[in-house]
Amino acid sequence: MKQSSHFVTSSLIVLACLSFTHAQTPSQVPTTEIASSSKVETKSATSTASKARHFTECSQDAIELRDTSLSQMRAEYNKAMNEALLQRKEMEKKSFTIVDEKDRRDFTKTSVEAYKTKIKELQSTLTEERKKAWSEFESNTKECRELLEAGDNNDKKDDKKDVSKKEMRQETKESQKEQEQPKTSLLQSIRSLFSKE
Repeated sequence: MKQSSHFVTSSLIVLACLSFTHAQTPSQVPTTEIASSSKVETKSATSTASKARHFTECSQDAIELRDTSLSQMRAEYNKAMNEALLQRKEMEKKSFTIVDEKDRRDFTKTSVEAYKTKIKELQSTLTEERKKAWSEFESNTKECRELLEAGDNNDKKDDKKDVSKKEMRQETKESQKEQEQPKTSLLQSIRSLFSKE
């Protein structure tokens, strides 16, 4: 009877030792979680900074394109206006070389009408080009915002993945605790056997 009792006691001790050899130490879990949490925070901060930088650069490019275009069209408009004014001036001066008064009035009227027509064309072209530049600018800035929002949506997806990973780690931790409970009761059984003897 004593030999079988010692055999059972020895077997239980061996089983308990084997179980504790494979058990995870409690300090490992929090360290892993802290490291993982730190990585998530670093990734989130880097992602936010990167999105802000891309959005800023995209917006600045849109402004550069708009204002360069507006500046060029204004320069072309001013140049064409100066040419129209010079032409009108020369035409009016020339009209005074015409002796016949009626012919002179007709010539002046024609030159003034030509000037007015040219001014309308130039103004219309400038207005259309300006609208086009602003429309392109709005389209470009909309794309910038969409890129930023798309980045936010991707971050939300990443956050969901991180949450599910945390949940899985929590479930694993709870499972390990449940596995450790039978080991504790096994140790108590072993101790009780030794205390009886």
